Amino acid sequence: MGRWLFDNNKQAIAGRLNDASLNDDVRQFIGDSDDRRRVLTALNYLRASQSPSGVPPIAGI
Repeated sequence: MGRWLFDNNKQAIAGRLNDASLNDDVRQFIGDSDDRRRVLTALNYLRASQSPSGVPPIAGI
């Protein structure tokens, strides 16, 4: 996805991790693929890992 952002003159992930425009770019990157939910989930885990607690949630716990 990082390469796609670069190729499409979009800002990098790190600079806008908590910006809603990144979600829009993920949706555009994935399109109607079944992987959309997985990519958005991964992005949410990345965001959580950068939170003050630094601990992403663990599914099932």
